[in-house]
Amino acid sequence: MTYDPTSPSSPEPDESSPVADAMADAREAFNRSGFSTPTGMVALAAFVLIGVELIFNVIMSEYGIDWSLLALALLAVIVYFGKGAYDRVAPVDALLKLVGMLIASLVAFHILWDLRYADSNLDEIGDILGALFVAGAGVLAFLGARAIK
Repeated sequence: MTYDPTSPSSPEPDESSPVADAMADAREAFNRSGFSTPTGMVALAAFVLIGVELIFNVIMSEYGIDWSLLALALLAVIVYFGKGAYDRVAPVDALLKLVGMLIASLVAFHILWDLRYADSNLDEIGDILGALFVAGAGVLAFLGARAIK
């Protein structure tokens, strides 16, 4: 059966809804900010890790990440926003690929540590949410670093 716009019994084509418009606007803003690129994915993972440290450790005193993981997250943010300043050391893409892979490997060890001592590390909802956000940031850092050429 084909769609005939002149037929009175034909269903109307889908009109845009406010939710679809909001999602399209959010997707456009996300793409415009640069976080949809592979280097942006590594920087976004670093922002998530910094956010986990601030919200779940500093504010809620529930779940914290290691200082080495936090240092790598800060390094990724500094390298991402200081484009061109570190070209004497290495290209920005190479630095973010290295930092992204280091973040992913440290998050993997962090997840294994949490699972090993889950009865004491993951005993409240704040701990569980923090661990899930850290795991998501690790996956995001790995996928971003892997996609950098």
